[in-house]
Amino acid sequence: MDRERIRDAVADVATSNNLSATHRATFQRLTAQVFEKLQPAISADVDEQVAAKVETARTRIVAILDAPEAKGRESTARSLAFGSDITAEKALAILKTTPQAKSPGRTPLSQAMANVDNAVSDDDGMGYGGGADAEADELASRILNAE
Repeated sequence: MDRERIRDAVADVATSNNLSATHRATFQRLTAQVFEKLQPAISADVDEQVAAKVETARTRIVAILDAPEAKGRESTARSLAFGSDITAEKALAILKTTPQAKSPGRTPLSQAMANVDNAVSDDDGMGYGGGADAEADELASRILNAE
């Protein structure tokens, strides 16, 4: 909203009412009328400014999260995108200097288990032999003989 537009609106209201702005009540009424006359333009300007800011923020966030520098540094990228107001360029510069997260790869347990024979047999070492059916038969016999 520029000063000339506001001045013109005030002049329009003052001229149409033929009142002097020296009187307090008249001045308050004129101010209210000016505001009422300018309200649609003010609202449109505010809406436009908010939309522009939202689009700028969205563009910044996407630039940070989708950058190649964010690969392997996703947590840091999210933190910079949502938890700060630094520019995308500064965020990308920070991401370039941040080490990439290491993939879990092989843990000590997985390395130790790599040398263990994982073949599954019917014999679970409990002496029942013959697999699951034989084990079920043995267990059923125990239960029936326990009576």
